Amino acid sequence: MNLDWLLEQTQTNLKLDWETGRKNMANRTVLATASGIDHKETGYFDLNSDKWDQHLKASCAIPVLNRKPIYSEEHYWVDGGLHAPIPAIEAYKRGYKNIVVIRTNPIGCNGNHEWLNRVKLSLPKTKTAELIDMLLTHEQAYNETEAFLLNPPDDVNIFEIHPHRALKSKLIGSDIHSLNHDYEHGKHIGQYFLRTMMSYCRCDCCQPA
Repeated sequence: MNLDWLLEQTQTNLKLDWETGRKNMANRTVLATASGIDHKETGYFDLNSDKWDQHLKASCAIPVLNRKPIYSEEHYWVDGGLHAPIPAIEAYKRGYKNIVVIRTNPIGCNGNHEWLNRVKLSLPKTKTAELIDMLLTHEQAYNETEAFLLNPPDDVNIFEIHPHRALKSKLIGSDIHSLNHDYEHGKHIGQYFLRTMMSYCRCDCCQPA
């Protein structure tokens, strides 16, 4: 996966309005999450900075699919989903008391690949063993966050937008029909969430124009 090419497409053939995006971020904090593979820490990078393109690439550098980790801030980074697949705990640590989680899996969808530990023992210091470590790291982080979401602290409200069934599209190799189907499903759920919130909240910012 060539992230430089993908980023270029968003500025040429599939133009995104980056200038308007920057203006919208002026009074907001927009962070990109990345996983440090050399120091095993999670990075939260402000996209309203001069290095936004490097930070954005780091946040979506999927291991194996991307040819090499992204070097930034004196460390090597890959997709933030490795260490923080749902960064709700970090949002809570930063003081947010109303957190909206948008997820691609139904609630309660977690995995258990402990058997891979036994496989890894027979594959010391190999690329396969490294991939197994990454999968187990991701799984542990996901399960910890799932437990947080199911039993959050008393001083926080968590709202989840999620599909009611498994998505048709996959990580790679999805056809256009599956992508469009999941897009429409997500759009419907998002609109339902906004209508529900507006029916409860009476502040000016939540009222339709």
